[in-house]
Amino acid sequence: MTYISTYRVLRKSIISVTIPSVIFLIVSVGTSIFLISDENYVKIILTLLSVFCFVVYYQHLQLNWLIWAVKHVDNIPQLAKAGEIYGLTRYKGFPKIWTIIPFREKKIEIEEIVSDRKSRNLFVIKYDTPDVSEVHFYRSLIKCAISLLFGLSILAICIFSPFENKYALIIKLIGSVIGFYFVFWSLEKILEREPIFSIGKNGVMLENKYFEWNEIENIDVEETIEGIGKGRHIRRYLNLVYKEKEAEVQTIKIDIGIVNSTIEKIDEVIKSYKADKMHSSQLAVWRNGGSRPAEKAVRK
Repeated sequence: MTYISTYRVLRKSIISVTIPSVIFLIVSVGTSIFLISDENYVKIILTLLSVFCFVVYYQHLQLNWLIWAVKHVDNIPQLAKAGEIYGLTRYKGFPKIWTIIPFREKKIEIEEIVSDRKSRNLFVIKYDTPDVSEVHFYRSLIKCAISLLFGLSILAICIFSPFENKYALIIKLIGSVIGFYFVFWSLEKILEREPIFSIGKNGVMLENKYFEWNEIENIDVEETIEGIGKGRHIRRYLNLVYKEKEAEVQTIKIDIGIVNSTIEKIDEVIKSYKADKMHSSQLAVWRNGGSRPAEKAVRK
């Protein structure tokens, strides 16, 4: 069996679920509004029917994707939690999922697959530890360059545009300060090529501090939704939970949206290095006793 990391499985949902559903919604609602009838009440009824059919179609695709996902994902608890961000799963009560139409056979198949993996202790697949002693993750030069161009553009506008009154001068001064900040910050990050974090066989380097694996309670990546209304957006973080000797458990969280890698790659590297050091904390929520050697993952 070939297992795939959680975030690669989630990305597949965009092609398998999201895009076909959006196309179906646009075509069905557009047809109802513009082509079928000139009567307003008929358009309303047909539009509502189209939305209902869209929900049914979406949930049909969602369940098909979930059947595939629980077979191939390398970490079922992580899938259940991360899938909530996309509205594909519910961590509480997983693998149960609510649908308008029963879809009984699909739901039973999902529950049976999860139950089978649970009985064989394959909820979390252990990766082979890589031969490379350490992997470094740096700040993305592309994103720094974009920030630099943004700052230079603001400066150019403020310096070369004419000012007609004192208010325009104030705006130009404020804009120049903002532009200088972006230029200075970008150049500093481009010239400073120290890794943001490093992961290796002996531990993790994060925020200029080294953590050995025996100090680390857990390390993972997550996607969260932040903001409200139109300002809602997905942010990606690396979370490290650690405990130093008799001290209390502490958490470090860093934004990995600025890293020169994808969340899928970072997730796979973390799983490879932490190997069997910390799986017990994730399995505790899901497993009801008993253990067998977990299957080694074949990464795709």
